[in-house]
Amino acid sequence: TQDAAEAIGKRFGAYVMTTARRSIRKPNKAGDPSPAGQPPRAATKTLKSSIIFAYDPSQRAVFIGPRILPGRIGKDAPEALEKGGTSTAMTRRGRRRQRVAKRAFMVPALEKRLPELPLLWKNAIQK
Repeated sequence: TQDAAEAIGKRFGAYVMTTARRSIRKPNKAGDPSPAGQPPRAATKTLKSSIIFAYDPSQRAVFIGPRILPGRIGKDAPEALEKGGTSTAMTRRGRRRQRVAKRAFMVPALEKRLPELPLLWKNAIQK
């Protein structure tokens, strides 16, 4: 059976994952990127579907975030979006490093859901 920490970790992980996925919107008709400081816009579902969570029973911790997409151009893009920095992009001329402004989506999702965590524990202890 699951202990309370595992059940709460998995539930909280699902909450943050869903919030982060929902923050990523489709581009507007002009195809403009999102303003710096706002969650990114994505034309495909690759970024959204890469956001996952996993509970590690040995550490009794939940890990939430985009998984690495091996072998793909731009596999460093999620970290560059979250923190700002550079990412590899494919252009007509080949691979190119490009600067990416900070467009965090994981930290705001965590901050939005964090106030709910004490209530999850309170409900678990009462059961």
